[in-house]
Amino acid sequence: MNIGEIWNNLFSKPLFDFLILLSKALFNNLGLGIIGLTVLIRFVLIPVTLPSLKYSKKMIEIKPKLDDLKRQYGSDKKRLSEEHSKLLKEHNLNPLAGCLPQVLQIAVLITMYNVFLSGLKVEGISRELFIWDVTKPDGTYILPLLSGFTQLVYSKMLMPGVEKHPEAVKSEKKESVEDMAATMQSQMLYLMPIMTVVIAAALPSGLSLYWVVATTFQVIQQYFMSGLGGLKQWLLILKK
Repeated sequence: MNIGEIWNNLFSKPLFDFLILLSKALFNNLGLGIIGLTVLIRFVLIPVTLPSLKYSKKMIEIKPKLDDLKRQYGSDKKRLSEEHSKLLKEHNLNPLAGCLPQVLQIAVLITMYNVFLSGLKVEGISRELFIWDVTKPDGTYILPLLSGFTQLVYSKMLMPGVEKHPEAVKSEKKESVEDMAATMQSQMLYLMPIMTVVIAAALPSGLSLYWVVATTFQVIQQYFMSGLGGLKQWLLILKK
């Protein structure tokens, strides 16, 4: 038995059976079944995502200290790395805590993809949800765009607000390094949503629906745990 068969027997088939069961309970509609399944999965993953949310909140709180370290040891990468690790250790922060939920979400997405590959033509269950056939790509691009938008909002919320340090007089070299880091961070902020839109447009719209619901759930969790985060900057700009 290869890895694909093991994955199918342990995850894909049980998820498929549960999705069909849930769809039958929700007015025999596959789209509603996907929404219900996604919400249930997110609730089940709450114990795993809480450490990640706490990690994000703490990282926002210690952002000024991290900036101080960059200004102080920016030219000494080894020392900067040591001080960075020391600061995280002082606040009991484990970087892996912020990665696990995303890894799990991708794992669930892969499983959902395998479910769609296996075929979802079940007698008596509608595949239509509003204007979409959830087993086919979204020709309107509404769901892929929503997937990218929710991903962008969530990514921005994870970023702390950028505040200028009082000691603004620094060497041109340090300024250029900080500017380069800020540029890379900004590029990464938009890269993931763009990739999400491109990938979602080629996949069955049911997967886009899953991504929209799952990411919206994460946005709500993040808001109640840490507030708006970096999203507050955009809202302030819109108010002007």
